[in-house]
Amino acid sequence: MTTSEILRQAAVEVRKGWCRYVLEDDDRNVCANGALARICFGCATEALNVKHRNYIHFRAAQGVIGEVLGLGDAPAFAIPVWNNATRQTQENVATTLEYAAMLWDQQQAAVLAETPEGEPA
Repeated sequence: MTTSEILRQAAVEVRKGWCRYVLEDDDRNVCANGALARICFGCATEALNVKHRNYIHFRAAQGVIGEVLGLGDAPAFAIPVWNNATRQTQENVATTLEYAAMLWDQQQAAVLAETPEGEPA
């Protein structure tokens, strides 16, 4: 699964049910990081599983969200603050995840376009 696919699937999870202050609530609603974790690890509460084979994809997705939101070098800690903001909405979180996926795809296309033919990207 690619980073953009993870972000798009996370948006689907948020649209199914969104929450604040926890990765996953009792009704299985997820926050932004919880949605990423559910897609990457199969469980929203596994967000800190650094040994999981998909952890690198989880962190890449967080990095793209951080870039979209201008969160700086620590998106893993800033994303919950953004997700939990008083005026935050479920639709805004889902749309931001989709926008981050689109941005990732555009960045990857630009990298491939700049790579000389026959050389690894």
